[in-house]
Amino acid sequence: MDELHKAVEVGKRPYQNILKVIISAGVTAMICFLIGVLMHVFLN
Repeated sequence: MDELHKAVEVGKRPYQNILKVIISAGVTAMICFLIGVLMHVFLN
């Protein structure tokens, strides 16, 4: 179990965390954009 845990830790690289942040930001921006478009369509 210890060797498996170490292998998993080695597999975690900094760019993976950066990628997660970028993807999260992109998804959030898309959701906000869609909400804005829907509000513009339905409230006007």
